Amino acid sequence: MMDYSSGNKRAWEYNAYEFWLKEEGPPSKKADKIRENPASMLKKYSAYFDTYEGRKIANICGSCGKKAVPLAVLGAEVTVFDISQDNRRYALFS
Repeated sequence: MMDYSSGNKRAWEYNAYEFWLKEEGPPSKKADKIRENPASMLKKYSAYFDTYEGRKIANICGSCGKKAVPLAVLGAEVTVFDISQDNRRYALFS
């Protein structure tokens, strides 16, 4: 049986950090934008939550932190699962 996991990981990580820089800008600027109005990043989910404070959330395929970081800013305890270390790197600097 072939090991597809390592190939998938390489593909997901290929220039991922550079992609997020181009797409979203530097992590510090993205973090500033999130802190300005974290709820605006979660519009699709607002109908499901009256508050994010104290919620425990698993963010599967968390990518660059687009959802996890605003959730954490709003008081949720967020665990992110993502195969890409470059995605993690970008999200942690946000």
